[in-house]
Amino acid sequence: LLGGGEGSGMGSGLDKFPEFPGGPDGVRRYIEVTVKYPALAIKKKINGVVIISFHVNKTGGVDNIRVERGVNALLDQEAMKAVSNMPRWKPGMRHGKPVTVKFVIPVRFMPVS
Repeated sequence: LLGGGEGSGMGSGLDKFPEFPGGPDGVRRYIEVTVKYPALAIKKKINGVVIISFHVNKTGGVDNIRVERGVNALLDQEAMKAVSNMPRWKPGMRHGKPVTVKFVIPVRFMPVS
């Protein structure tokens, strides 16, 4: 999970990064619980890591969701759906004011052996 603030550089001038309910471990748990490996993708043996970018906006909502590196439409759509349904974050802060912060997150689809 990588985050960068408005401006140049990672987390540029942020006083506080956005915070997901439950912190970084909460994000991982949310993805593990929410993402459903599509049955057709399992059947077709499609797997891999979808890289998703998104913004945590000034109110803590998630928007501007994009597939930065996709695997297959089935997996890409599932990863985007999970991120779009995330609960509100505590927004990032700079100089005491909420700011929009970009994050990049990997969503893994691997077969269970």
